[in-house]
Amino acid sequence: MQSLPIGIDDFAKLCRGDYYFVDKTLAIRDFLDTHGEVLLLTRPRRFGKTLFLSMFYYFFSAVQAEENWKLFRGLAIERAGASYMAEQGKRPVLFVTLKDLKHRTWVAMLDKFRFLLSDLYDRYAYLLEVPGFSRAERKYFQRIHDGQGTPVEMEEALRRLMDMMQRYMSWPYPIRKFLVFIVV
Repeated sequence: MQSLPIGIDDFAKLCRGDYYFVDKTLAIRDFLDTHGEVLLLTRPRRFGKTLFLSMFYYFFSAVQAEENWKLFRGLAIERAGASYMAEQGKRPVLFVTLKDLKHRTWVAMLDKFRFLLSDLYDRYAYLLEVPGFSRAERKYFQRIHDGQGTPVEMEEALRRLMDMMQRYMSWPYPIRKFLVFIVV
C-alpha cells in the first residue's frame, strides 16, 4: 500500500519511493511556454515549495540527465509532447534552499549562509582543476569554498559560480538561461 510522502521534499526520493503524489509536472510546460524570467512561488511554510522546485531541478539539470529522465517516465510532462521532453537535462541548474537558515541574529544567519555557499561550491570543486580560469577567479572560488568569503563576496557568489560553469561547459545558453532555484 502506498503511503503519503510526509516530510519528503526531494522529487527523486518521492518518485523512487512508493508514495502517493499529485503529478504537477505540467507546471514545467507552463514555465517553458511563458518564457518568464522569474518564477515566484508564494506559499505558506510546509506547502511543498522545496519538493516542487526539486522537480524543476531534476527536469532541467544537465547533471545525471539520463538518470533523471526516468523520473518523468509516464508523468504528465512526458505526455505533453516531445518538444517539452527535449528540454529535459539541457540546462545548468543551481538549487539552493535557505529553509534551514533559522538563526536569531544577523551574525549567525550570515555564518550559516557562508556554510551553505561553501557546500554549494564544494559540489563544483572540479572547476578549480580546469584550465582557463584566472588566478583571481580561482582565489575567489577558493575563498567561498573555504567559507572565508566576505559579505560582499558572498553577494556575488551565485552569479560568479554560474559564470564559471557556463565557461567550463562552453554552454550555448547565455547566463539568463541558467536556472537557479532558491527556496526560502
